[in-house]
Amino acid sequence: MDWSTLIAVGFLATGALAGAAWTDRRRREQRQAVLSGPPACPIPGLDGGVTPSYVWPEPGEQADRPLAEADRAALVEALADATTFAAGWADHRFVTDPPSGWAVVDHPFVLATPAVTAERELWSVLGRARRQGRGLVVAARRFEEEALDALAVNVVKGKVTGVAVLCPTDDVVEAIAAATGGAVIATPALRADYLPPSALGECATWVAGRRDSRLLRR
Repeated sequence: MDWSTLIAVGFLATGALAGAAWTDRRRREQRQAVLSGPPACPIPGLDGGVTPSYVWPEPGEQADRPLAEADRAALVEALADATTFAAGWADHRFVTDPPSGWAVVDHPFVLATPAVTAERELWSVLGRARRQGRGLVVAARRFEEEALDALAVNVVKGKVTGVAVLCPTDDVVEAIAAATGGAVIATPALRADYLPPSALGECATWVAGRRDSRLLRR
């Protein structure tokens, strides 16, 4: 076999190896895209125009309930004498009245706690609010993302009206509990599903803005 034949065979072998490597890499990329993408089969219920309860909303979806101009004006007047706390809503998804940037919750239960670290810690209070047709205000110094999303999804889907309120200090959490007639519930108690009826506060209307909240007693 002469040198020209050897060189030609070498080029062919190199090309075959390169082609095989490219094909293998392409197959791995396609497989990864399938694994990381949505399921190929349709999700039941989505093709009928009704979103099932187990499908979470897209980021930015909002359950707006804008106030009528007259109602907003009356609320502004009433808030002049409201009790104010330096604790605003924790996420824009809770805003119900976009023109004012407020999350307005009527007749809510008020849960005051140092931190909400998991979704399950809200199950009991969410269930109580739903059963009694009440709103829910959760005031805490810290919300883990999972817990915040769980509350936001319930609000956006209309299962409960409510707002998560982010408090800058423990003193603010305690002040909210005292002003609403409730008690500060420790996080381990929430985790253990220990929530006495007297632990929750109440008010007539809670109005949360970006930086503060106001409480109306009647």
